[in-house]
Amino acid sequence: MLISLLLLSIGTVGLGSLAVAAVSQVSRKTKDNWEYSRKEANQGI
Repeated sequence: MLISLLLLSIGTVGLGSLAVAAVSQVSRKTKDNWEYSRKEANQGI
């Protein structure tokens, strides 16, 4: 019982960190795309 509880908590933490990593990666990509398009818009003017 204790071992399964430990495994469950480890799995939850792992999933949480995975989700955080995915979200941060997506937000970084979105920010890069936004800055890139802004640079292109500035060059077009």
